[in-house]
Amino acid sequence: MDPGVMSYSKINTYKGCPFSYFLGYGLGVIVPDNPALALGSMLHTHAKRFWDINYKSVDKFVGAFRGMYLQRVFGKLKNHQPVAFKYKDEPWIRLKQGEKMIELFYRQNIRNKEREKRPILLEKQVRAPFRGFRVLGKLDRVDELKARKKGPKKIIIDYKSDKIVPVDELEANFVYSSQFVIYRIIHKHEFKENADVYVWYLRIGRMFLIKPKPNDKNCLEKLLIEVTDDIKKDKFPMFKGFHCKSVCEYFKPICKHIKNSDKCILELERMIRKGKLKVSKNKWKKYLERKKLIFHPVSHQLL
Repeated sequence: MDPGVMSYSKINTYKGCPFSYFLGYGLGVIVPDNPALALGSMLHTHAKRFWDINYKSVDKFVGAFRGMYLQRVFGKLKNHQPVAFKYKDEPWIRLKQGEKMIELFYRQNIRNKEREKRPILLEKQVRAPFRGFRVLGKLDRVDELKARKKGPKKIIIDYKSDKIVPVDELEANFVYSSQFVIYRIIHKHEFKENADVYVWYLRIGRMFLIKPKPNDKNCLEKLLIEVTDDIKKDKFPMFKGFHCKSVCEYFKPICKHIKNSDKCILELERMIRKGKLKVSKNKWKKYLERKKLIFHPVSHQLL
């Protein structure tokens, strides 16, 4: 399988569970959205709208978020899957969490907006070459600090709506993440200069500087070589662990029903052929072509 352009999401998914990578990027299996990821996506969208639309007050801004959330969760929007909430009150709990975060965001940014201190970039995907690979990342926000005396004049801001937040900068920098290395690479490609990376935790309204480590790029290169080599060799074993049931959106509709993890691909094929799963038609065709199988289109199982 061709790994194509690599992103943090691809790397993280494959390292977490290669079979999950195959389901998402190999076949495009269609499953309900994860509630936490769905909320995070809506927060990112509305944070961008803050700069694009003139909201008269914080109440108007929060109200607009509420309307978008309710339409996304309870309406039937094109190109969106239902959200897989786990219990009855979860939609309303998540809504309250989102309203609190978006209200705090408004109060922390309204002064800069009134002074016309707008970010120079918002929610943009950028591709860049890196040591024989192509990497892709989405920059949530880039600010320019013209008055800054030390360090780069531009800063990358990555929004996080995580439930667990670090207590200080030291804890925020504790774990290596290829995500921030990719951000620095694509920013350098886009603006031809370096930038600092900050993570903005929306739940607490605090930003922490993510400091570069000496071997960041070498670690990323090693990771890319390892992951892409395995993908090219069609290595997609199933890793079952404690995180599957609580985090993975594929567990309930798929992995829960696969009895033999050593033959997970074969069992998956049977589920698709019987119409128990919906997959991307184009990706399913490509998969069958790679396996030199005969394609029999079945309308109710393919989109």
